Amino acid sequence: MKFKRWLVMFVSLIFLGAGWPGKGQAMTKEEEIEALKAEVQMLLKRIEELEKRQVQTEKAVESRAPVNW
Repeated sequence: MKFKRWLVMFVSLIFLGAGWPGKGQAMTKEEEIEALKAEVQMLLKRIEELEKRQVQTEKAVESRAPVNW
């Protein structure tokens, strides 16, 4: 649950940052869409990596847990 909350906050900050004034040059809508798509793809890959790591950690914990646990 904490991970999902963190992820929502992180994505929100990225989208807010994409529209923040003072970037120098204004992006066209197409450029902005492509930039956001690239960021979403990066985030999806990161989520996938984190989920794999979490599964590995859970398996490691289960293998170390006592039989009567």
